[in-house]
Amino acid sequence: MNILMYVMTMLMLFTMLTYARLETFRSFFHTQKEFEHHMTSTERKTLNDKAFALYNAMRGKRESTDPGKARPPKGIKKLGWSILFDKNKQKEQSLKYQQVLDVSVRLIYSIFRHNHTFIDLVKEDADIVERLLKAIGDAAEERESSQKIRRDRDLESLNLSDPKLNHLFYLLLKGVYADNEKNQQQDKVVRLDDYVTLSNDPLRPYLASQKILLAIYQEQNIVDKICERRTAIYKQLNKYTGQQLEDAKKQYMEEFSDYLQGLSSQLSLEFIDASVTTTQPNNL
Repeated sequence: MNILMYVMTMLMLFTMLTYARLETFRSFFHTQKEFEHHMTSTERKTLNDKAFALYNAMRGKRESTDPGKARPPKGIKKLGWSILFDKNKQKEQSLKYQQVLDVSVRLIYSIFRHNHTFIDLVKEDADIVERLLKAIGDAAEERESSQKIRRDRDLESLNLSDPKLNHLFYLLLKGVYADNEKNQQQDKVVRLDDYVTLSNDPLRPYLASQKILLAIYQEQNIVDKICERRTAIYKQLNKYTGQQLEDAKKQYMEEFSDYLQGLSSQLSLEFIDASVTTTQPNNL
């Protein structure tokens, strides 16, 4: 009888201990899950808050969308062709449009004048280059809005109605071997997109190639003088740093602008950007 009581007592004791352990485990497990959830959400929020604060501290000022405060045009070293594909801009900037057409014609002749295929096409049709430029603009204008010409490589997708114009256009895009002037490599291929780009920004004579300058000013001695002047400016600018450099840029830009205007007062201000930089000019 005593043994039975002893056994029953031990069983009850073990049951109570087991139940207590189970409650402790369940309580601990529940607390642990709550802690993990709290730490995860809190830590994530803390990281997000820190990242957002860092973003606000580092981000630049948003560019204004106010048309009256649009960024000033940035001069480029290539001839901007986007005006050829925009009838509205052609009306608004008629002088610039005509100058882009005229310079483009002279530039194409300058680049491809040694190529036999180009020579033959011009012999058959003296106005083929002028017709090509207008046909490119017309073909681009006829496209759906989703297929508009926006990048340089989009030019390759244009199909002109005249087979001869298509032939010439393909030649300009594919490129030809360079002539041997200025000690150029004979195996170097020159293409139209080496000199033109789809942009409406003004041309920067300070960085433009000699062929583009020659197409604008039409006299090699003028081009040589521009190259000498911009090389001298480049050497002077590289003597300065910081605020002195910014002041020097403004000073030399005014001088270079006056110099260019003296060479040709007929050039549209929308066509030419006289700004100067510490980038070395391309005198080839």
